[in-house]
Amino acid sequence: MKIFMRPNSFWQDQDFVVDNEWRANPDIVKIPIYETNYYEAYASKFLEVYFSCRATTEFKQSVQHEFDFYPIDGNYYRHLSTFMFGDTTVLTNPYQLRNTYQYFTFQDVTGNNINTYDHIFEIGGGAGDFAKFILRNGFKGEYSIIDIPSTFKVSKKNLKGYNVNFLNKLPAVIPKNSLLISTWGLSEIPLEERTVIQEDFKGGIIAYQQQIFGVDNAKYFKDWKGCRLNMPWVAWDGGSYFLSW
Repeated sequence: MKIFMRPNSFWQDQDFVVDNEWRANPDIVKIPIYETNYYEAYASKFLEVYFSCRATTEFKQSVQHEFDFYPIDGNYYRHLSTFMFGDTTVLTNPYQLRNTYQYFTFQDVTGNNINTYDHIFEIGGGAGDFAKFILRNGFKGEYSIIDIPSTFKVSKKNLKGYNVNFLNKLPAVIPKNSLLISTWGLSEIPLEERTVIQEDFKGGIIAYQQQIFGVDNAKYFKDWKGCRLNMPWVAWDGGSYFLSW
C-alpha cells in the first residue's frame, strides 16, 4: 500500500530556520489558526479540565509554557497569557488550550483513553506541540510523525529528548491498536496522495477545513465514520470540523 505524504506546494516551499521562532515566520503568522486569540471553546474546555479531577499533575505541568521552546524575542511574548482564579495562576498559551481541547474532546466523545493505544501516527505534526502534550500526559507507546524535512527542523528541536520517530511516509502495514492524528494536515495534502484508509486505525483525531487549496474536503471526508463536531470559531476555508472515532 503506497502511502507517501507529498504536501501542498505551500508547505514544500517553506524553509524554516530553527533559530527563529516558528510562529514568527512571516508565512506562518498569516495562517489564522496560529492567531493568539483565546477562542472561547478552547478556553472553556481547558478550564473544565484544569479545575476537575481529571487535571493530573502531568496535565498541569504540560500546559505550563516552557520557556526553552523557542528563543525569547518580541514576537514570543504575544503567545503568553496568564489565567488567574483566586490563588491559582496558570501561565499558558493558545496552543496549549487547543491541545487540551483536542485531547480531551476526543476522549470525551469516544470514551477512549489516548494512553491505551500502542502506536500513534501523526500526519503533519507542525512544531510538535501536540505530540509533546500527549507524551507529557503519559503516553508510553510508539509515536511517529509524518511530515516534510523543513518542518522537522522545528519539531525535532521541540521534541529533543522525547522518543519520537520522524518519517516521510506511513508504514505499508499499520500496526494493530494504532491511533491516527492529523489536525489540518491530511486535509492539506493533494487528493491523489491521500491513500490513508480509515479502517486501518482503531482510533482517530482529525481536524479538517471544508475547502482549501481548491480541494473539497467536505466531499473527501463525507463517508468517514465517527463523531463529527463543527468548529464555528474556525470560520476560514469554509469552516472546520473535528472528527474522532
